[in-house]
Amino acid sequence: MMIKTLKTIVLLGIIAVSLVLPLYALAQGDGISVSKFELYYYEGPKVETPYLLAGKAYKATVEITMGEKTPPKVKVIVATDLAQYKGGQLFTVDEAVNVKWNYTSDKTGIVIIANPGGRIKLTLVGEIPEIVTTRTVDGLTLHFPVKMSVIKVFYENNPANPIDAKTYEVIDEVIEEYRKLLNEKKALLQTEGADETWLSMVKSIIDEAERLANTGLVEQARDLLNTIPSKPVLKPPEGKESLYYMIMGGLGIIVIVGIVMWLRATGRAKMLEEKLHSITADLEALSVRVEKLDRRLGSELRDIIEKAKASI
Repeated sequence: MMIKTLKTIVLLGIIAVSLVLPLYALAQGDGISVSKFELYYYEGPKVETPYLLAGKAYKATVEITMGEKTPPKVKVIVATDLAQYKGGQLFTVDEAVNVKWNYTSDKTGIVIIANPGGRIKLTLVGEIPEIVTTRTVDGLTLHFPVKMSVIKVFYENNPANPIDAKTYEVIDEVIEEYRKLLNEKKALLQTEGADETWLSMVKSIIDEAERLANTGLVEQARDLLNTIPSKPVLKPPEGKESLYYMIMGGLGIIVIVGIVMWLRATGRAKMLEEKLHSITADLEALSVRVEKLDRRLGSELRDIIEKAKASI
């Protein structure tokens, strides 16, 4: 009885290995893979960024190879998340060796009957719709990055687990501009000799901008970052405190305006109205100190405070 049981176990093991090995071979590169992939802007240069832009068209050259351990006549799909560009064909087959192929029923992909040693070369032309990174909520346009696969290769009966894929983060020009600006402003925090109070103020603005961007309010975040001066503020020499206080007061106003922007955008303006009035009161006290040192600068700072109070 024990011998019969052992034989059964061995037989089941052989069957399991025969089923698993072809899949293992594919995963190890002995099966089907995207052996060549080059991506260009349509009628433009090669893509060098780790992200793609919504609203742009792209052209990719792709070569898919089937290793010697590819199971014969296995059916594989080549697909893309890109949309048709100006109604044109997404995929064009340039060369097919030892494989049979056809378009999918909706003409948005390729069906390959793969064989060991096979090879197929494709050209893909498609675009990323502008709307993929935006959505509108209560009249506000929110911007969020998304993931898209330019090319994905999978078994016909298992699309959820691609054999190979070329996936990118997709952003729009607003997110791109915000990220570049964010890096520029963060670089200011590394300025040697910068005043600690100024650094703390700038960091507060940057943190607020990042919170805005994380909620999709990227345009507001970008506008807030633009209020940060492009040059750092160094600790003032003796006798120049009036200018220093003026700058600190101005940055304080910037923080108020940024908070108001966020509150209005999220419908929470009344929630912290008392807190904002408290901040303006502190700044008014600062303006008194400035005025004692320099009447003209103190007067200008008061004008700025009044404008900020009017925006609350």
